[in-house]
Amino acid sequence: MTLRRLQIRVLYRPQIDARKGFCILFLIADTISCMTKVLAIETSCDETSIAVVDFSGGYKYKTLSHITLSQIALHAEYGGVYPMMAKREHIKNIIPLLFKTLQESNMLVPRTTPRTLDTKTIKKLETIFGREQELLEKIVLLAEQYKTPAISAITVTYGPGLEIALWTGFNIARALAVIWEVTLVPTNHMEGHIYASLIEQSAITKTPYPALALDRKSTRLNSSHITISYAVFC
Repeated sequence: MTLRRLQIRVLYRPQIDARKGFCILFLIADTISCMTKVLAIETSCDETSIAVVDFSGGYKYKTLSHITLSQIALHAEYGGVYPMMAKREHIKNIIPLLFKTLQESNMLVPRTTPRTLDTKTIKKLETIFGREQELLEKIVLLAEQYKTPAISAITVTYGPGLEIALWTGFNIARALAVIWEVTLVPTNHMEGHIYASLIEQSAITKTPYPALALDRKSTRLNSSHITISYAVFC
């Protein structure tokens, strides 16, 4: 499978918007070849989904693992997604899903000698998780008992979506970026839908191209380019 030459430049802006995390990295234009394996996390609504994708073959890629756990049956009796239940299920499922995804990608390797996280790193993780003590303990266990995987970047949905559901995935991504010391790339949910529709194509010969992205709160007609930039028409 061939990936178009999406090019990347990183722009770090601390605390630009608390609901979007503590940094924003804008995907603009210039070379994805610096990345190899990327971990992706999605918790925007009623699905917990994690994947590992290998870009190490130039502009070709391979999905090493992709696991999605749906909550649709749990929410059926409410006639829609019940936000607090969605959050609870994400918290319950995200760590087991992370371990299984890493295992399927052959990246969950126990340390022969356990690592002890320094006080500064522990403080950062405590700030990220707040009262989510169980998630904190499991991330610390992952860092101390397992080797750092060969992950170059972590990408995570930061919106649009259910805020309390988004926070679960975003905080896990932030914590992994801290313990593995890798780049964190917040990703727009609607942009993801646009680019996912192109994933089977080897190239785009005519740009810009029209893309209609719909969600429950807004309708957007975008004029998209190869780089992640677009104009909102309505």
